[in-house]
Amino acid sequence: MKYLLCTLLVLLVETLYGQIQREIYSVTTGSGGANNYYCVRNTSGQVNVKFKWKGTRANPDNKFIAELSDPNGNFDSPVKLGEILEQGNQTSIFTIPFNLPAGTDGKAYKIRIRSTSPEVIGVSDPFEAHHLGDAENAVLNNYQNIEICPDSEGRTISVTGGTTASKYKWYKDGNLISGADGSSYTVTQTGTYSVEPDFGPCATSLRSNQIVASQAGSGSSMSVKIKGQATRELCSGQTLTLEAEILNEVPGTTFTYQWYKANDPIAGATAATYPANAEGTYKVKAYPSGGCVMTSSETKLNPRSTTGLLTIGGGETQVKCTGHTVTLTSQLQNSSLTGTYKWYKNGTEIAGETAATYTASDTGSYYITLTEAGGCVIKSNVVNVTDRSGVNPGNIKWLGHENNEVIFAFPYRRPIIELDIPSTEVLTVKWFKEDDPANILQENTTRSFQVPSEGTFVAEVYDACQAKVSTGVLKLQVKEPSRYVPEIAFKQGSGACGGGQAILELSSLKAIIIDGSQQKETLVPSTDYTHYTLQWKQNGAPINSGKELMITPTGTVTIYRLQVNGAFNSNELKVVDIKLPTAVHITTSSGASELQDNQALELIPTLEGEFQQELFTYTWNYRKDESQPWQPKADVTTQTDKKYTIPAIAYKDPAFRQAIGDYQFVVKLKTGTINIGGNDVDLTPYARSCGQSEGLIHVTYSVNYTGDKIPNTLLLSGEEGNRKWMLPAQWAGAKVTIYKQTGEIVYQSTSYNNDFPSFTPPASQRGAAIYYFYIIEKDGKTENGTITLLQ
Repeated sequence: MKYLLCTLLVLLVETLYGQIQREIYSVTTGSGGANNYYCVRNTSGQVNVKFKWKGTRANPDNKFIAELSDPNGNFDSPVKLGEILEQGNQTSIFTIPFNLPAGTDGKAYKIRIRSTSPEVIGVSDPFEAHHLGDAENAVLNNYQNIEICPDSEGRTISVTGGTTASKYKWYKDGNLISGADGSSYTVTQTGTYSVEPDFGPCATSLRSNQIVASQAGSGSSMSVKIKGQATRELCSGQTLTLEAEILNEVPGTTFTYQWYKANDPIAGATAATYPANAEGTYKVKAYPSGGCVMTSSETKLNPRSTTGLLTIGGGETQVKCTGHTVTLTSQLQNSSLTGTYKWYKNGTEIAGETAATYTASDTGSYYITLTEAGGCVIKSNVVNVTDRSGVNPGNIKWLGHENNEVIFAFPYRRPIIELDIPSTEVLTVKWFKEDDPANILQENTTRSFQVPSEGTFVAEVYDACQAKVSTGVLKLQVKEPSRYVPEIAFKQGSGACGGGQAILELSSLKAIIIDGSQQKETLVPSTDYTHYTLQWKQNGAPINSGKELMITPTGTVTIYRLQVNGAFNSNELKVVDIKLPTAVHITTSSGASELQDNQALELIPTLEGEFQQELFTYTWNYRKDESQPWQPKADVTTQTDKKYTIPAIAYKDPAFRQAIGDYQFVVKLKTGTINIGGNDVDLTPYARSCGQSEGLIHVTYSVNYTGDKIPNTLLLSGEEGNRKWMLPAQWAGAKVTIYKQTGEIVYQSTSYNNDFPSFTPPASQRGAAIYYFYIIEKDGKTENGTITLLQ
């Protein structure tokens, strides 16, 4: 009944006013509801939009037109999708089929339905729409891998083909990269990258190819090098072509270049090769059409030294006798050297002379060159061809001797005498005795001669034309020793000390030549001692022979000598057993090795063993620590007690700390002659071989704490009183435990002796503070608190 009344009321209104208000509503996209989106491809065909009509029907010529907004839902430039000829009614759902335009891709499109007669508009809710085209997989970076260049902000890769979209999803090593949705992405890390169009609910697998991003300079990346060895030699006037080589070259890549010398760019040197004609260090940079700038390792061109590679033999001066020629012969230091020879006379090329030898018929200066295939010219030494010797007679001298000097000869070894002539010219030397000049002992181009006997030997020098070059008389007197002076001593490390065995040896053998009123001496090498008869004598009686003699000293003085060749006696060595102290101990007057404020400290030596006190010296030495040398402090040889007293010094006096350190007491044999058992015995050889006895004591210092409070702050770089945690007297010998805030114990003592801490902070840590907790226990009492160590 109510429905009927409503219908009648509508009819009444229509009758009275002629129409009911028109409205387009319920514009439905996609499949409606949660599925109101469009996903199409080129092969998908048409899709639909649906709507409803309300109110008076439209005019007979009316059209309903569907229009598409931009991706943001704006209709400033709508795209017509389709239309239908329809008047509309209140009961039907109308459908307009259409083809989704290519390139449609967004999440906020709208469709409006517009009637033309009369004009009424209805608009859909926002919806997603994606036209996938042919739905091809995306192409990333034209399939090209990339390198991340050093000191760069990364490399940009982009979508270069396949189905495009307004938004993309990027992946690194298979994982989605958050926030990356553009068509390009800047790569800053090595890895494997891919991309796919983001079509929202139209999800489909259009993932691109993968590309690899590597760090420039890795084993698989492109690089540039200079062909050939890293170090080469460059001859004067030569040009070496340096060539760049690309390793792991990517096909299709083009390059430009820049060459450098000593890190400076070479103007105009932008080709793959560079003609280097100067020594120095070279490198090249390659600029690829895609990728990072590449720099080669350096190639060093060192100047090639050709000195000595090509020489003319026979000396720098060669004599050509009148009417004769001289053949100049070149020699190569390395037979592998090849090239073209040229001979020069007085600096001018000799036409047609290209052999390794040349026959000179004229005087002048000559040299030869060898030009290698690479252009290097190697020049020989210059040879002067003359018609007389170029040697200055005044420059001819004896090597190591003055003219007419007397030199030593030994029966078992004859000396070699030699002339010193500052010239490479080929010369002939004649050797003979002064008293027999007709008997030539040696005649050749060598400048030395081993004399066969004693005598005066003469040398005469001649050039290649047998013209005498030397002037005056070049002679040396060769003589054997007139006598010998042997010297015996204790062998090093073996002395007659402490009742053990000792070794006597021939320490030196002096040979002497008497030349008129002059005397000449030389030492016979110890390796020659086997050529002599060596006879040892004990108290005048012969015993053993040889270079050395093993003896056992006793308390009785025994006299030893050595006789050489049955005629020459050595010095006399009186041997007696010398006993040294077996040990040296040092104590102090206080019983402790600590120096205290304003209190003297006596250092008292105690010597053990049986020894003759009057044979020794007694000295005190001092040093600050092991890094310092010992300095003499006091000689107490004449003192009865041999003590040394460190005087009383106030703690605040700088001398107090200067007295702290190592003190050494040294017992050492005297030198010189001392009477032992009625015999004058020289102690000097004993002092050299027996060594010394010594004792050592390290003196420290202590500071007393007179306060009654437990300190809570220490300054580790300060004075002793501030560097040590000193407890009041009532806590002396207490049990002390010190630990960190973590509970870790850093120090513990059952009888504390003011010795914490035992370390000194390094300079780099000074100024920092360290906090510790402590517990002190004694006689049933306990104290605890904190300590701050300032470094």
